[in-house]
Amino acid sequence: MNSFLKKIEVTANIAVILISILLGYALIKTRIFPTPQTTQTKPSVDLAKLPQLGIDWSQSNQTLLLSLSKDCRFCTESAAFYRRLAQDRSNPTNTRLIAVFPQPISDGSKYLEQLEVSVDEVKQYPNQATVASASPTLILVGRSGSVLGVWTGKLTSDKEQEVWQKVQCGSEGKCASNENGKSIETRGI
Repeated sequence: MNSFLKKIEVTANIAVILISILLGYALIKTRIFPTPQTTQTKPSVDLAKLPQLGIDWSQSNQTLLLSLSKDCRFCTESAAFYRRLAQDRSNPTNTRLIAVFPQPISDGSKYLEQLEVSVDEVKQYPNQATVASASPTLILVGRSGSVLGVWTGKLTSDKEQEVWQKVQCGSEGKCASNENGKSIETRGI
């Protein structure tokens, strides 16, 4: 009987040790080495609501919609990038910048003024008909009204460069070339 109790005790101790190791591994994996959250998920963009904004897409080759909210922390944190986009446009008639807010136009304009972000137009989503599900969302729209690109959230430097390139060089990312046929280098962000 003593040897039977001894075997149960040893088995119980081994089980406790194994469970402790598994829990420790799980804790280390999730707390100390967490998996980075990716922002690669596609945002919800309701293309059917784009016409409700009343924008004449044919006024320029492309239009970059900045879907913002004055209450959005990431919009405020991205202001420096938006300023560079507006200032660095090599050809403002090629790409229009339009900011769209759920708040009234006057509030959106004041917000942009505080952030020192210059855009071609400020609009308000009509009747809560937001096109994008998250703020900030950048939507690049071509002359025909087709969506050429969508970026959501506070962008990484790589994504900022991608947007900047499309604004500077068109949706295909092709910049003008010099007389030798070589692409003109743009300074980037």
